Amino acid sequence: MYKIMLVDDEMDVLMSIARTVEWEKCGFTLCGCAAGALEAMEMAAAVLPDVVMTDICMPYMDGLEMIERLSQMYPAMQFVVLSGYDEFAYAQKALKFHVMDYLLKPLSAEGMREALHKINQRLNADTARRRDIESLKEQARKDKALLERTDLMELLLESANEYAGMPDRPAANLFPAHLALMEEERTGENEAVLQNDFKGQQDLLRFSLQKIAQELLEAETEGQCLCHRGRFVLLLRCAQDTAVALMTKIMDTIRMYLHLSVKAALSYQVTRPEDLSGVYQRALLLIGSEATFAGGSLFLMEENSRGGDAEMLAGNLPGEMALLLRSGDEGRIHAYFAQLAQLFGQSRVSSALLFALCSMVQSAVFTTAMRAGLSAEDVLPLLEQHRPIYPLETDATLKMLCRLAQEAARLILQRNRAGGKEMAARIRAYIDQHYHKTDLSTNDVCDAFHISQTQLSLIFKREMGKSFLQFVLDKRIARAKELLLGTDEKIYRIALETGFEDPGYFSYCFKQRCGVTPKNFRQGAGQNA
Repeated sequence: MYKIMLVDDEMDVLMSIARTVEWEKCGFTLCGCAAGALEAMEMAAAVLPDVVMTDICMPYMDGLEMIERLSQMYPAMQFVVLSGYDEFAYAQKALKFHVMDYLLKPLSAEGMREALHKINQRLNADTARRRDIESLKEQARKDKALLERTDLMELLLESANEYAGMPDRPAANLFPAHLALMEEERTGENEAVLQNDFKGQQDLLRFSLQKIAQELLEAETEGQCLCHRGRFVLLLRCAQDTAVALMTKIMDTIRMYLHLSVKAALSYQVTRPEDLSGVYQRALLLIGSEATFAGGSLFLMEENSRGGDAEMLAGNLPGEMALLLRSGDEGRIHAYFAQLAQLFGQSRVSSALLFALCSMVQSAVFTTAMRAGLSAEDVLPLLEQHRPIYPLETDATLKMLCRLAQEAARLILQRNRAGGKEMAARIRAYIDQHYHKTDLSTNDVCDAFHISQTQLSLIFKREMGKSFLQFVLDKRIARAKELLLGTDEKIYRIALETGFEDPGYFSYCFKQRCGVTPKNFRQGAGQNA
C-alpha cells in the first residue's frame, strides 16, 4: 500500500473526497488530510506520504509552490493536482515539477477510482524500475569488486615491465595504497582450532578469516582482500596510521572470535600499480622468515630498508625470472641461480624462505609460459616433475629450480619460434594488402595484431632478417619494377600506387636499390638488378 495525503483549503471538499473514495481497493492508505499548504508542509514531515494530492488555489501558499518545496525536501515524493482551474499555464507549471497527474474538479467517484488505479500502476512501475536500478547498481558493485580482485591477483604476479602500457585496469583506482600480507601462525593452538572448531576443513577456516577481514576493511576504508596460496592479501587505501589500526583490529577480532593467532606484514605506501609485485614479493619473504616474526604480531615494512642481499635478489625474482624465461638463454638462468646460491650461502636460510622462493619461481614459470601461448597441459607436467623435495635443503632446492627454469625457457623459446613464424606469415599478408598506403607504419601493424613495437621488431629480425622499413621498401620496389615493365603508366603514378608520396623520393630509393633510375630501368638498363 502506498500512503496518500490530501490537501485542500475547502474542508467540505476535503472530507467528501476522504469519505467517498475506497482507498485500499485502489492500493492506497489515506495517511492525512491537510487544510492548506502550510499545514500540509508540517504534516508531510510527520507522515512522509508517497503521494500528495492537492488543490492549486489556496491562501498563504498555493499548491504549486508547496509542490516545489516538498519535491526539494523529499525527492521521491509524488504529486497529483486536483483543481477546478482548467488553465494551460497551471498544467504547464505542474508538469515542470514532474506532477504525476492533473485532474479537474468536479471528479466523480468512478473517475477518482480510475485515476487512482492509473497512479498506482505508475507507482508500481517506478518502484520496480528503482528496484531494478538498485539491483543493477549492486551487481555492478559486485562485478567491479570481482574485477578489482582478479586484476589485483594479476598485479601481484606481474613485473613492472609487464604492467607498462596498461594503465586502464580495474585495480588502478585502488592506488596509492598499503599492501598487507597476513597468514595463520603455525602453532599447536591454531591446529587445535582447525581440527576442533572447523573439523579440519582448511577452506572453511580461511573463508571465515577472509570474511572478517573483508567486512572490517569495508567498514573502515576502501580496498580489497583476497586469499592467495593460503595467505591473505589486503590492499588498504588509507593513511598508514589508519592501516596500522585496521590491521591491528582485524588481527584482534580474529583472535577474539576464532581463537586464532595470525601474523601480518604491512608495507609502506605503494603509489604505482606496477610496483605492487615487488612489494608483495618482499612481504612474502618477510612473512616467511622465522626471525622476523618471532612472536607473531604486525611487522611494518620500511621503504628504504634493504635487508640482506639475498632478500633483495629474491624480491626482484619474478620480474628477473620472466625476462630470463622469455630470453631463452639457459646460460644466463644458470648464472642467476649461481649468484643466488652464493648469496644464500652467506647467511642462514630458513625452510619458510626456501618455500617462498619455490612458490615465486613456479608462479613466474607458469605465468610466463601461459602468456607465451603454452597450454596448462604443457606446463603442469613440468612443474610436477620439479616439485620441491622435503625437507628443503638450500643447494638442492636452487639446483632443482634452475633446471625447472631452463626447461621452461626451452619450451617457451620453441613456442615463440613457432608463434613467430605464424605471426610473420600473417604480417607479410597484411603488408601485401597495405604496402601501397603512403602512411603505412609500424603502429598500424602493431594495432592490427595487438603486439608491441618490441615484439614487431623481434619478429622482423628473427623471421624476415631485416627491419620493417627495409621489408616494406623491398616490397614497394619489387612491385614498382613489375609495373614499370608490364604497364605504360607514368612513373609518378607508379610511385603513388606503390606507396611513395613523393616521386623524387621514389626515384632516389629505386636507384639506391636497383642501381638505375626508374626511367632507365623501363628502357632496359639494369633489368637484372
